[in-house]
Amino acid sequence: MTEEEMKAKIASLEAEKEGLKTKNSELIDREKAAKTAAETATREKEEAAERAKLESGTELEQAQAQIKKLERERDQAVERADKSEGALKSANLSNGIKAALTANNVNTNLAPAVEALFTSKAVFDDDAPTIEDLPLADYARKFFASKEGQFFVDAPKSSGSGSTGAEAVDAYANKPFNAEQFSIQRKTDPAGAEAWAKATGNDHLVN
Repeated sequence: MTEEEMKAKIASLEAEKEGLKTKNSELIDREKAAKTAAETATREKEEAAERAKLESGTELEQAQAQIKKLERERDQAVERADKSEGALKSANLSNGIKAALTANNVNTNLAPAVEALFTSKAVFDDDAPTIEDLPLADYARKFFASKEGQFFVDAPKSSGSGSTGAEAVDAYANKPFNAEQFSIQRKTDPAGAEAWAKATGNDHLVN
């Protein structure tokens, strides 16, 4: 066999191989189309049977089917409404707590703990958050005026050269000393921390 004949033979085999690939691809496409058509026919047959069963049922059966459908739609609507109402209540509570913390000068480092505490105690009365039967703002004022609540409150800051003088010390005179909060305040408000220590007889912590 000459070189030219070999090249021709190779070209012929390549063409034959490509033809087989094309034919195989066509067969696969046909098989997929047939499978899809069969699945569609089966689904349509089942749907038609279900419609026929419903249409041939008694008026009572048809009414029962309609009632079930309406009940399902009602339950879905109630679920959507509950989720929406819950989200609104959660937002109202969160905003109310943040406003109460700001109004009562709560230490920002301790605010997350207070938010968690208030959230765990809150209940809703006509969509308004309350704690221990008091509106949220009223409970917050009562809580932060107590010995327990004072732990979370920053005393008013004094500015200028007198920030650690008599005026600043007096501002902290009624705030119970707490070592943990003192450590935090010493980083965020050194002058206030010093005044607090002196007002509560803990001068050794700043001298």
